[in-house]
Amino acid sequence: MGCRSSKEEHLLKIIELSNNRLTDQDIEEIMMNTQFNELELLKLYRKFKELDIIKRGQLTNKEFLNLPELKYNPFRSRLVDGFQLKSDEDVKTMRLMRQDSLQLEDFNDALRKETVSFPEEQKGLNFDATQTDHPGENGKGKQEFMGKKGSKVAPDGISRTKTMNDLVEEEDEHLKTEEDDNEFVKKLGTEAYITFAEFAKYLSLFNPKTGLDEKIQFYFRIFDTDQNKRVDEKDLGNIMKLLFGNRMSQEDIKTLQEKIFEEADTGAKGYLDYDDIQKVLWATNLEHKCSMHFFQS
Repeated sequence: MGCRSSKEEHLLKIIELSNNRLTDQDIEEIMMNTQFNELELLKLYRKFKELDIIKRGQLTNKEFLNLPELKYNPFRSRLVDGFQLKSDEDVKTMRLMRQDSLQLEDFNDALRKETVSFPEEQKGLNFDATQTDHPGENGKGKQEFMGKKGSKVAPDGISRTKTMNDLVEEEDEHLKTEEDDNEFVKKLGTEAYITFAEFAKYLSLFNPKTGLDEKIQFYFRIFDTDQNKRVDEKDLGNIMKLLFGNRMSQEDIKTLQEKIFEEADTGAKGYLDYDDIQKVLWATNLEHKCSMHFFQS
């Protein structure tokens, strides 16, 4: 009998740690969606279990953001939008939709059993809950019962933009350690929904093998503090406050804002759109900024 490979050992260890919640097929799918390998997923699962204190197999937003690499991050208060985490209302709606879907499946299963004993011409509903042609008094029988669910290279001529790069570089130097404010805690909610598959997908943004476009979109959502698809002076002011705190005067912040807009605002629009932010971030060391340090342990 041959010895198991290290990949197989890592795979079996993940399944063991998950108490068989995960199968090898689940892990293969996660690897495809995140580009993490077996060893990286094993390290991630250990982190996941440390955060899952109640052993539900799911995390709340707060538990997820308690990951040290995210907890002590100057952009912490913007990570809800950066990761596009779900609100309690979103989670409850998602569960209701899942329940409705399961009820519909139960209905179709019951219908399937009922119709087995009837002649073909007497069947009134398909298994997908649409009505088939059925002769009636008016000769019409086809009627929809329930609607089905609908079903880069860096830009040329871009030089390294020092001012915006410095803004991103500050992320390493300034660690936010104060308690979260009440508004942010309320926004986090209390519903647990983040499975290991979602946990790995969120953190795949820090995987060196993930494309730069996804990372740029992540940063754009962070910079766009009012979520209006553009970064204006107010957005930049909010980001600088997160990065610098009280270490910069209002005059210095204003000077830096003007410099950033002068260099990055294509067409002098008065705001930075996605293309502007993309060009700026292409000129920074984004691969290094979006890295996951605990993989080294």
